[in-house]
Amino acid sequence: MINNFFKSTSLQTLFRKSQFTTFAITLFICTSTFVTISVFTVESYAKQNLLLISRTVSERVQPALVFSDKIAISQIINEYTFQHSVRLIEVYDSQGHKVAESLKNIEHYSYIQNIFDHIFLKDAIKLNVQHQGQFVGQVVLYGSSNEILMFIFKIFLGLAFGMLFMIFAVWWSVNLTYRHIMGSFSPIIQIAQLLRNQKAYNLRFPKSDVKEFQELNGVFNQLLDEIQSWHTHLQNENTELSYQVQHDHLT
Repeated sequence: MINNFFKSTSLQTLFRKSQFTTFAITLFICTSTFVTISVFTVESYAKQNLLLISRTVSERVQPALVFSDKIAISQIINEYTFQHSVRLIEVYDSQGHKVAESLKNIEHYSYIQNIFDHIFLKDAIKLNVQHQGQFVGQVVLYGSSNEILMFIFKIFLGLAFGMLFMIFAVWWSVNLTYRHIMGSFSPIIQIAQLLRNQKAYNLRFPKSDVKEFQELNGVFNQLLDEIQSWHTHLQNENTELSYQVQHDHLT
């Protein structure tokens, strides 16, 4: 399968496949690592932030629980649900009866956000509310993954721009490398054509700044030395034979 993928009649196409394969593997590894670390970091921050919010809510609803002021409790928890990344706040009295609740309506990315809520913020934060050492109620708070979701979207947006830049850089690098190799390879082709068409065995392949081409040129030059030597030897023999034929009285 790999051989079929890299099978090509063009050196430039082979370079592009190789470079883009390396780019895709590197991008996948870096993206996976970066997204994983970022998501878990944001998740930890979100949970710490929710714990702080739940403590603040419990302190604010404590007087309202003491006086059983449901309207004040609803106003307080609605405020926090609206202003912060909180999905649901429930307040219970000392007997465990639900006094009030506030649920945030998910307007965007509802399906995706529900999945993220289930994965990262499934467990609720529960804090007891006390007044002068006596238990007067409980606050139950569920976090919203809206900030995590938006953070991930921003990451992928940044990665998309970075990927476009890297694709352009890879394309430019492949073309530059291809032109450099073909520039080093062109003299070899020209010399080979002259040798074939004109039998110019006195020509030699020029030096190349590419190590492999320089080694190839050296081998070809040694071969040309031998060919030229044999060609010169044959010419000399032909000259001698021609001279003998012209001056031999028997012929």
